[in-house]
Amino acid sequence: MRCCILVLSALLASRAVIAAANCREVIVSNESSGDVAIVDPGLRKVIARIPVGTRPRGMALSPDRERLFVAISGKGADGIGVVDLSARRLARIFKGVSDPKRVAVSADGNRLFVASEGQKQVVMLDANSGADLARTTVGADTEGVDLGPAGIWVYATSEAENRLTVLDARSAVLLARIAVGSRPRSIAFSPDGLRAYVANEASANISVIDTAGLRRVRNIALPDDRMPMRIAVSPAGSTLYVSTGRGREILAIDPRSAHVKARADSGARPRGLAMSPDGAELYVANGPSNDLSIFELPRLRLRARIQAGEKPWGVVCRDNWWSREDLADPVTRLSRTDPLEMVEREGIEPSTPAL
Repeated sequence: MRCCILVLSALLASRAVIAAANCREVIVSNESSGDVAIVDPGLRKVIARIPVGTRPRGMALSPDRERLFVAISGKGADGIGVVDLSARRLARIFKGVSDPKRVAVSADGNRLFVASEGQKQVVMLDANSGADLARTTVGADTEGVDLGPAGIWVYATSEAENRLTVLDARSAVLLARIAVGSRPRSIAFSPDGLRAYVANEASANISVIDTAGLRRVRNIALPDDRMPMRIAVSPAGSTLYVSTGRGREILAIDPRSAHVKARADSGARPRGLAMSPDGAELYVANGPSNDLSIFELPRLRLRARIQAGEKPWGVVCRDNWWSREDLADPVTRLSRTDPLEMVEREGIEPSTPAL
């Protein structure tokens, strides 16, 4: 039994060390320098740069975290760049999408959903070949596109028409249109998937959507007419972290009471947000100041600002292996599984109630 306890202690200790950096990499798209920067969040520095093309903006990771899809646009170079993260190189570009702003990936990794501002559509592409699978009109200035937590619906925004559109993730068939605030930029979701939060820049508020009824239930007004750009939701769903663009601030808001729990200066025009899976850190792209802010949560304490590139726009967290949902190979699963799951599978019983 003492041996088992020692094994358990070692596994828990190793898990704690790894969990401290469960964004193994933070990836930033730099709109003006035409690259993506790979940031080591532990070392607090850029460890690689990958040229991807003109004006990279929205990004999304494949479920296995090995490919990065990047929306690039400008001067006939429009498309979705496919980055091989292991090789640190741009592998190919999927063409046929005009002025893409953001991209989302289906839960199985086989389809891409691209917000095409130029075509006023969400374009569904084959994630492996780039083949055009479907196109659905969303409205002028199609900006945001995000996959709901269940992976069955896609949500997209039309900035010019102040509207949220909901699509079937398998077919891209239109399911609903919902009126929201002015100039909706992006969408985020509660962990249970029951609420969607739409950042409305021009009306300085957040629309709260009932995802079961597909209806807007209320708006959350931001203080001091701050204009929301992106939203990240804490793992418990109790806090919305909001970037405010020209307002320079990150706000921490209780989604139920609309109370502002905390606020902090991030830099010049904070835009893209990403959160570590454990909710311990927030990563913010500050466009004109060319840097990435790292905040400790929930207090919004600034830990570092890192020069990321020219006009950083988007941020994604490339998380560690235990947060992946698709580890089909049993050998890989055994060698890379969560230590606590290993303990449970091997029948090791802890001798204290510390867990």
